[in-house]
Formats: sequence, C-alpha cells, structure tokens
Amino acid sequence: MSIIFCPRSGPFTLTIYKSCKRGKSHVIMVQIAMISPPYGLNLFVMKGAYPEASTAELYLGVIPFVAMQILVVIMLTIFPHIVLRLPSKIMG
Repeated sequence: MSIIFCPRSGPFTLTIYKSCKRGKSHVIMVQIAMISPPYGLNLFVMKGAYPEASTAELYLGVIPFVAMQILVVIMLTIFPHIVLRLPSKIMG
C-alpha cells in the first residue's frame, strides 16, 4: 500500500510541512489498517501466538486501540501544529 500511495501523493506536496503532516497521518492510517478487523495482519499474528483465544476475543480486544488511533487522527487533523511543532523548531 505504501509503495503505491506515497509516490502518487509526493508530487502534490508543496512544502516540507505538508509532506511531514501527510507522512505522519499515513503511518497512523497504516497502523490502524494492520490491527482493524477483519483483515488486520496483526490479528492473525496474535492468533498464531495465542491459539487459545478466539477470533472474536481478538476483535473485541483491539477496539479500544483502533478508537484511540482514530481519535489521534482526528486531533492531528484539527490541530496540525501538534505534528508540525518539532519540524518548525528544527527549520527555525
């Protein structure tokens, strides 16, 4: 997914700040995709590591993590200066 998405979105970034914000939101979205049911790869890894747990238990167990990551994406969208604080300090 990253190999397809990143080169296509790269030319549309106008400044380093926008690319930084887009990159961080992309990484968070990939994290959400890795743990969200029904095709989350990390859920299958957890099922292999802990075979006693049912798939339904694993799905219910990740709901708080997915909710928190969605909340982080919403906060980063509403308050972009959270993402851009460190790059603006470095750039001067």
